[in-house]
Amino acid sequence: EARIDTGYLDRHLDEFVDVPTAPPLAALAAAATLRLLSERAQAAAAAACGSDPHSPWALADGWRIGQTSSQPLVLQWRDQRLELVVEGTADAFRLIAGDAASQVRLLAQTATHLTLLIDGVTLRLPARMTGDDLLVHVDHRRYRFHPARAFGFEGASEISSDRLRAPMPGRIVAVHASVGDEVEAQQALLVMEAMKMELTLRAPMAGKIAEIQAAVGDFVDADAVLVRFVVD
Repeated sequence: EARIDTGYLDRHLDEFVDVPTAPPLAALAAAATLRLLSERAQAAAAAACGSDPHSPWALADGWRIGQTSSQPLVLQWRDQRLELVVEGTADAFRLIAGDAASQVRLLAQTATHLTLLIDGVTLRLPARMTGDDLLVHVDHRRYRFHPARAFGFEGASEISSDRLRAPMPGRIVAVHASVGDEVEAQQALLVMEAMKMELTLRAPMAGKIAEIQAAVGDFVDADAVLVRFVVD
């Protein structure tokens, strides 16, 4: 019936493996490190395009007067919203998750692995970014995270919405679904390039795609409807 494709296992992984109720600390630490490294690289690239790349204002090291830099970091893992706080920089930071806190230090980085010192224990973990997804392997399990907006008013899309809109102006660089596809909530549907970043746009609900109103190469306006879903 042509219902099996190369993405089938990823979409139905829960049917084949045991799924933990929460990601381990090492996975959170690696995902947070990847995200901080990505933000630093983006800031450095933007500064390099400025009039004075050697200006102290072009540095992205998190330095502040009299205190350690602190920022919220919200990650989406499956159907869970994980609200973290990071105090420090990508090289060394304190990771706060609920009532627990851990010290994380980056020892080494390659294109496919991170070596981290987490609360005094050294771990070398497969970890990389694909689009804006953060992929981490811990104890032979893969954990896929993607960044979520930290504040509620920015995540205003309703779960019951029957359409997917562009969060900002940008160019469509990839389309991962077709009309008629049955998709899961949070499944990646399109990738758009905006403000020198690649954003993965995900299904706000499980359902069937009725219409895709964008193609690779299209420039779309903010709030433009890109995907519509069949409404029962």
